[in-house]
Amino acid sequence: MVSLAQTVSKFAVPEPLKPYVEIFYTQEELTIIKALDGLALSEEDLAARIGEEFGGMPDFRHFLRIAYRRDVVSKTAAEDGINYVVSPMTSRVNNCATFERETWEKIPPKDREIIANYHYQNFLEGKSRLSLEQLRKNGNRIMPLAEIIEYLKGYNADVITILPCDCRSKFGSCGHSRNVCISISTELNTPYDRGLGTPVSTDEAVLILEKAEKEGLVHSAEAGAICNCCSCCCYPTRASMDLGLKGKWPLVSYVVEMDRERCVNCGLCVKRCHFDVFTKEAGKILLDADKCWGCGLCVSTCPKTALSLRKLTAEDKN
Repeated sequence: MVSLAQTVSKFAVPEPLKPYVEIFYTQEELTIIKALDGLALSEEDLAARIGEEFGGMPDFRHFLRIAYRRDVVSKTAAEDGINYVVSPMTSRVNNCATFERETWEKIPPKDREIIANYHYQNFLEGKSRLSLEQLRKNGNRIMPLAEIIEYLKGYNADVITILPCDCRSKFGSCGHSRNVCISISTELNTPYDRGLGTPVSTDEAVLILEKAEKEGLVHSAEAGAICNCCSCCCYPTRASMDLGLKGKWPLVSYVVEMDRERCVNCGLCVKRCHFDVFTKEAGKILLDADKCWGCGLCVSTCPKTALSLRKLTAEDKN
């Protein structure tokens, strides 16, 4: 049997997460982690190593499949097949909060807050070490509804999978829907390959995007995925603001404009906007376009079509 102390010591579990190792891992998973010992091993080599060092594991392949589904281990492509490596504990925490709500919610709220804050700070520190070019490699950008639907339909995905939002799963006190994220990739280590999420048709995915628009969620796209975000939970949105990269990453392509003659100062745009672009003073709506993320939520809400999006030029972005 692999002890908790051995695993924590050997694999340098992050200090804030040490008290929770037994919550996120089973004994079989701790054995798999210890057997991998930082290596990339095939299923056969891993089984042999467990047999030699730990006396074997009944139903090993069953437990390995579960460990992959739960993001305890990840796959890497090798010349002769697939190897397995240990996933970072932050990935396992993310998987638990997103797909294992019963387990996640057994953790006391104060402890969940500690874990979520550590998880975000870890994400933020990782992004802070990357150049803007590196950050942009996944193509993360904000899109209004019509454009995100066009992006989805043009992707020609073999499989579309609906997933809970992992950001709101950890921070989710804002009340927005969780099951609104869309995966359009079947590659190794994607939710689809791990057996997670709910497959849907393109038409069903479009309906989810339209529902997210009505709810007031910001659409963003990146390679293989579409997110419907809130500014309070979304990691990339929060990190962009914390790192001073608003508009640059995720990429913003539009800015809102107002037709003053059409505006009736109803204030719906103030309630709709996540980024404080609009304020109402002395009964009049004021607009600060420098704060705009070009999501178009205000445009789709305005009852008098007083708002529109203008495509940013290269000069605007500089």
